[in-house]
Amino acid sequence: MIHELLLALSGYPGSIFTWNKRSGLQDHHPSQQGQGGLHGIYLRAFCTGLDSVLQPYRQALLDLEQEFLADPHLSISHVNYSLDQHLWKLMVEESDLLGQLKIIKDFYLLGRGELFQAFIDTAQHMLKTPPTAVTEHDVNVAFQQSAHKVLLDDDNLLPLLHLTIEYHGKEHKDAAQAREGPSRETSPREAPASGWAALGLSYKVQWPLHILFTPAVLEKYNVVFKYLLSVRRVQAELQHCWALQMQRKHLKSNQTDAVKWRLRNHMAFLVDNLQYYLQVDVLESQFSQLLHQINSTRDFESIRLAHDHFLSNLLAQSFILLKPVFHCLNEILDLCHGFCSLVSQNLGPLDERGAAQLGILVKGFSRQSSLLFKILSSVRNHQINSDLAQLLLRLDYNKYYTQAGGTLGSFGM
Repeated sequence: MIHELLLALSGYPGSIFTWNKRSGLQDHHPSQQGQGGLHGIYLRAFCTGLDSVLQPYRQALLDLEQEFLADPHLSISHVNYSLDQHLWKLMVEESDLLGQLKIIKDFYLLGRGELFQAFIDTAQHMLKTPPTAVTEHDVNVAFQQSAHKVLLDDDNLLPLLHLTIEYHGKEHKDAAQAREGPSRETSPREAPASGWAALGLSYKVQWPLHILFTPAVLEKYNVVFKYLLSVRRVQAELQHCWALQMQRKHLKSNQTDAVKWRLRNHMAFLVDNLQYYLQVDVLESQFSQLLHQINSTRDFESIRLAHDHFLSNLLAQSFILLKPVFHCLNEILDLCHGFCSLVSQNLGPLDERGAAQLGILVKGFSRQSSLLFKILSSVRNHQINSDLAQLLLRLDYNKYYTQAGGTLGSFGM
């Protein structure tokens, strides 16, 4: 009905409403008392609903009007301040902004670690291969199952969350379905190597929180989500390799086995400290600061600026914006993936081909860990970036990294 009302006001009459300059808006459905025109039941229902929505703000507008009548020297900034206060009340008290931020932290920032650990275990096999048109459906089923495993059965929350998969050909399908504008040529995207590389998270933001959590903001959260999930998945794979090692510790081992398990220890040392740095030094610290800023103000604009600052700090302190460090860390994570695949496919002693692959992984990990140490040390020496210095403190807290010449995993085959 509201769509036809808007069309009628724009000069396009319909079956319910028409508009002309002489008689104004006409409702063709009369009321039960036989009255037509502005007393039609459709228009009365619309006006009643509009009145109920605006009712909470009517007294506030009257108070603001009285303030201006009492003091004609008030500036427009006073109006802005009053609107900011009303927006603060609407967002924080009525729409539970703090609860929404907790949801963002639990899912986009992996605050519910047990949920994503269960999801990694459940979806590991289906996301190892390149995604297809049905992968997105299967992954969301796995996500729902994981939520039930960890007793997360919020019927109001889970429908708002949806895992997305960008598979090869999806953009062409979406473009064919779109009818909002003229078609334009787009460069073909590179097909993802696995489902994990194409995984993302979407969240249906409820009104009026969309003012703060815009699509651009959610996309930035999605970038952080993908990065944190990749680190968590590598950590889980290295822990699984440790379990395999414990199952075979009573068997006779050779020098290649010693190299293999020592490399795993060095990889786990680096990844565990990176994970701790991201979760404790970055996420928990920044989130606590954001909550403190929200609780210490009644101004919506201050909240918006604090949230923007929070998100910018997440991207900066997790090194997503610092390309040399981010690229180096991703290379290290890829090497860890390769090592875990090698161990999982060769439970017994490595043959000649496996030993050669292990040698490549050792050299690659030594090279990348050395590069990471040089970047962190150079920045620390110049006291430019405290975030890099904090990560180096996590990695080199006992000076082992320094004593090893800034190289991990460097030992003879």
